[in-house]
Amino acid sequence: LRINETNNRSSQIFDMNHLKECIESDHVCQGGRLELIIDTKMNFGLFHKNALKCSICDHATNLTNFPTRSNGIQEPNHCIYSAGAISGIGYDATHFLLSLLGLSTPHRANFYKQVHNLYDQLFYFAHQDFLCLIDDVRRANQCELNVVMDLTVSLDGTWKKRGHQSLYGMVFLIEAESGALGQFVARQFVADNLSRTIRRMDSSSHSQFVA
Repeated sequence: LRINETNNRSSQIFDMNHLKECIESDHVCQGGRLELIIDTKMNFGLFHKNALKCSICDHATNLTNFPTRSNGIQEPNHCIYSAGAISGIGYDATHFLLSLLGLSTPHRANFYKQVHNLYDQLFYFAHQDFLCLIDDVRRANQCELNVVMDLTVSLDGTWKKRGHQSLYGMVFLIEAESGALGQFVARQFVADNLSRTIRRMDSSSHSQFVA
C-alpha cells in the first residue's frame, strides 16, 4: 500500500478492521500495488472519503476511514458528540484538543445541535423510567391513579453548566419507605436567558419590548 504524496497532508483516524477488510477485498492487478488517495472529497468532521487505486490499471475504489452509515451521523463524529455530552467539554476545548492532533472538528453549530439531541434522548429515556418508577410505587402502596399519595422523599440534583451553553441537569429522587431511586433529566427553561436580556435593556428598549 502506497500513499499518494501529491495530495495535501491529512490526519485521519482509521477503523483498522474496516481498513483491513477493504484492502483485502479491493482489486489489484498481478504485480501491482494499491495506492491510497487521501481526501477525494471534502471531509465531514472526522469522517473522511478516500480511495484505493490499482497502480497498473488505475481502477479506483472508494474508501472511508470508518464504515459508512447510510442513515444518521457517521461513527467518528458520533463518538465526538457523545464524548462532549458525557464529559461536558464544550466545542472550544474539543476543537483545541483535536487540532493538536491535526484532526478536523465538526462545525460548531452541528456540534451543539447533536450534543443537545443526545440530551433530548436522555431526557426521554429518563422521563419514561421516572414514570415507571411512579407506577411501581403506586402499586406497592395499592394507590389508584386518581388518588394523591403521601410520600416521604429525598430530592437532590446538579446542573450541567460547564463547557457549553446547555443548562441540563440531573435530579435524584429517593422514596423513603421503599428506597426506590429515580433519576430525571431536568432542563432549565430559556426564562433565565430572557430575564438577563431584559435586565440589560435601557428604559426605551424595555418599553418597546413590553409593548
